[in-house]
Amino acid sequence: MPTLNRPSMSIFSKIRNRIVHIFINLIGEKKEYITYSDIEDDIAEISKQQLSERKSVIEKNENSFINDLSENQIELIEKKSKILDIRNSQNDFEKFKEINYEIERLETNIILQSKIKFTPTKIDNELINLLSAQLIEEKFDRKILEIKSDKRLKFEEERKTDIEKIRILKNDILKFSLTKIHQKREEEKKEKERIERERIINEQFKIHIENSQKHLTLNNYEQAQQELLNAIKIKPEKEKELIGLITEIGTKKQEFNKRLAQFNVIFNNAEDSFHSGYLEQVEQAIFLYRKALKLNIDNLKCERRISDVNYKIQRLKELEVERIKKEKEEKERKEKYKDDAEAIMNYFKQNGIYKFYHYTDTRNINSILQNSGLYSLNEMEKKHIDFTQGSETREEPDYVRMSYTKNHPLMYVSKNSGRIINAKVLEVDIEIAGLRKTKFTNVNAARTATYPTVKFGTDLNFIQENVKLDIVKQPNHFNLNEDDKPYYQAEIMVKDHVELEYIKNLND
Repeated sequence: MPTLNRPSMSIFSKIRNRIVHIFINLIGEKKEYITYSDIEDDIAEISKQQLSERKSVIEKNENSFINDLSENQIELIEKKSKILDIRNSQNDFEKFKEINYEIERLETNIILQSKIKFTPTKIDNELINLLSAQLIEEKFDRKILEIKSDKRLKFEEERKTDIEKIRILKNDILKFSLTKIHQKREEEKKEKERIERERIINEQFKIHIENSQKHLTLNNYEQAQQELLNAIKIKPEKEKELIGLITEIGTKKQEFNKRLAQFNVIFNNAEDSFHSGYLEQVEQAIFLYRKALKLNIDNLKCERRISDVNYKIQRLKELEVERIKKEKEEKERKEKYKDDAEAIMNYFKQNGIYKFYHYTDTRNINSILQNSGLYSLNEMEKKHIDFTQGSETREEPDYVRMSYTKNHPLMYVSKNSGRIINAKVLEVDIEIAGLRKTKFTNVNAARTATYPTVKFGTDLNFIQENVKLDIVKQPNHFNLNEDDKPYYQAEIMVKDHVELEYIKNLND
């Protein structure tokens, strides 16, 4: 019979082969003669299938221990048992299956434990020697064995003895393996706990070091030192190194306090200059803020203040420009307008007068446009402006004369005399009434000898007392009595020049 105890065999293979040899001695009831070679190939094939199924079960398993075999594993054990087909006793047949079931389950779990990163320690020498002694193959003659009834009893006894040995051996292996598994797991658990504790310590240590750096960046020196002291409590072995850093921080703190005192003096002086409101002092503030910035105490605060100063300087300059402009405009306005200019214009508007009128010949329109407005007789002569004169009189030759009505009686006189061919009545903005160069009359300026004689005035009081607005507003003079007709020709007179901006209908 071939030897099964090969060096490459696992302990479990040796046990299985030993069981087969124990039970093969009882096969003789089925056949008159039998050899091991009759079943060796079948046993080997089933063992191969068992190995494949064992791997499949382990791959599908999600637990750390297998309590029950798969249906295929049980079926393969059945096949192996039937090959022997022990008829002597059904109890023998079931016992054979039970032993193979336990061994299969044990080996499956051992392989599973290896899969989940557990490497079982090799069985010690004493146990190996025990297994070797228990599993020494009996040398069977390759000749045909004849099983006789008197010899059967002997084999029965030996079989029972071997079965008991295998049971004890199986229990020893199981207890040993489970003990080793438990010990290994405990070691791994303790190692994981140690690694986790070390990780937490390193993390806490790192946090304190980083916090110290943050406080140092913000010039919080005491907090920075405290963080390092906390780090020493976590890792006492770092005490020497960290004490050195704490000392360095103390030196930096002293230097910082000196710079801080300088900073406060300079910054406060800069603040006083900033809030002064005078451009020169505000410009001095920006110099002081930049000086404070170099001390590297509160750079953000200094940079913000520098930005504020730049804005304030720009704004002060703008305000100064606006102030000068307003002063100039106010000066020009005072030079240009009467003190009661607004009151005069409001008075006219309240009485329904919104414009004044000046009549001329249409032949003068181009000249008016080219020379930027109306000029007095003297100014036109000075400037050598060609014009068609609509009136023979030269009263007040330094003034441009206007009326309150567009139907001036003298316009019709000029048309009838041929001095005006085509009349153009220009509309003049009421704003000219407020100009300092404007004066008013109660009647025609040429009425110097006949009552009511002409009066001149420049302010609202004169207008209210002398200009009869209820008369000048009439559409014409035909319905007026003789005493009122002179007042219909009251005039508004502007010195030298009426600018184009006041003439509203030149392009009509």
